[in-house]
Amino acid sequence: MYFGIVKWRFADLPVRTKFMVTLGIPVLGMVLLIGKQIDSSLKRLDVMEYFYERSLLIGLHARVMHEVQRESALSVGYLSGMNVSAMKLDVQYSRTDGTLADLALQGAAMGSTVQESRPFDGLHILRQRIKDRRIEATTVSRTYRAMDETLLAEMNKAGKLALDPFTKDRLYSHLRLLTAKEALSTLRDKLTIGYAQRPIEMAEVAELGAQVSEYKTNMLLFERDAPPEVLRAYQEIFQGDDVNFMRSLVGTVEQRRTPDLTIAPREWWELSMIALEKLHTVELYSLELITQNTAANSRDAEVRLFAVLAALLGVVGAVTIMGIMITRGVRGTVEQVGRAARSMAVGDVDAYVPVTSGDEIGEMAMAFNGMAENLRSLADSADAIGKGDYDKPVTVRGSQDKLGLALARMKENLKAARMRDDEQTRALQSERDKIEQANERIRVLIKEMHHRVKNNLQVVASLLRLQGASYTDVRLQQAFDQSQSRVTSIALLHEKLYRGMNWRCWMWGCTSKNSSGIWYG
Repeated sequence: MYFGIVKWRFADLPVRTKFMVTLGIPVLGMVLLIGKQIDSSLKRLDVMEYFYERSLLIGLHARVMHEVQRESALSVGYLSGMNVSAMKLDVQYSRTDGTLADLALQGAAMGSTVQESRPFDGLHILRQRIKDRRIEATTVSRTYRAMDETLLAEMNKAGKLALDPFTKDRLYSHLRLLTAKEALSTLRDKLTIGYAQRPIEMAEVAELGAQVSEYKTNMLLFERDAPPEVLRAYQEIFQGDDVNFMRSLVGTVEQRRTPDLTIAPREWWELSMIALEKLHTVELYSLELITQNTAANSRDAEVRLFAVLAALLGVVGAVTIMGIMITRGVRGTVEQVGRAARSMAVGDVDAYVPVTSGDEIGEMAMAFNGMAENLRSLADSADAIGKGDYDKPVTVRGSQDKLGLALARMKENLKAARMRDDEQTRALQSERDKIEQANERIRVLIKEMHHRVKNNLQVVASLLRLQGASYTDVRLQQAFDQSQSRVTSIALLHEKLYRGMNWRCWMWGCTSKNSSGIWYG
């Protein structure tokens, strides 16, 4: 196992694998960087969506608080003899219940915890006691204020959880406006109770001063931190005789003096309601801008996430396509060069590599084709030389063309050798003619000798037959017959040898003939 690992080398991998690995390393780094951006974008999207939910949650609480403040003002007005009917109270109760239902339904999903403190328990009993006039206006104002403070505390908690500085500043200024509105609402109820039932005493002026201080402080913070568009809306909306009158009363209480009304308490109550509705309009505008801003931030986070994802897909896709195209081109050319080289290795010099590009790979293919063309030219020259055509020119491409130079030298040497062979052939042909003449004389002598040997053997056989016939002894006759048979066999064998081969083969033991009909062994 160890030797197998040591033997493995990166250079031994296929070209496509090495290229994709080499290309994949920086691509992987880029993917990791873009992945980090995606992770940051996802977290930013979650944060922006969280901010958006916080703004919606504050809006739900603010609507409930406004309806509770209206209900408190109408309830105090109803108990203080203002122009408030029981039907008007019922309408307001329905509006308040609607906002409470929305808060219970949507606020719980967004993480609202205001219901856990149960600030609205016993609200229906309180309303019944108000309609029956079995409760004091001061107690009613204090009870509704406790509800407002619970809602305001919940909104402050939701605002502190916002981490985006821009959104946090907007939420902070909005909460200051809500706090100022709550203090102004409390001040309105206290003044309404005081003017409707009895003159306001100096001891109560100090208590009202605390509400005025809270109102003034929060309004200063609101005007300092509010966005320019909200501040312009506040300056345009929160003005008029009703607002000026309320501001004069606030200034009087701030100076620790007993405020004197120049109008009837019922008109004061109506003017204060109008002034606070104007402040509520500013509050709604501020909340709308916060909601729009957080929604826009959430959309921007989504767009950024999609852009980063598109960039990641684009980069990976482009690199993949480029890698495939480059790998395919390199691999195709390399494979064709490899096939052509293997073909040339077995002697096929007709190999050709198509040139598909003008880069280094294309130059390599062109160089290989040039080498193949040179080898084909040399092969043609070698083929002509092999066929005896020594006049075929050999292309030599410079002093470094060792194969061409060697082939040219071989052609010259073969040409010279052929000339020497021709001379030797002519000399051998002359000697052969002489030998053939001698052979002809020898054949005549051998033929004559054969006839003499044949005749002599026949004579011997005849003498043995005659001599055997002269004896009566059977054994002697058999001996002569055997001798005669042996002589006859020798004659037949001599005849067979003479007719089957020439005299040289008979003497030297030839076994076959060559293409010229001459026997050889």
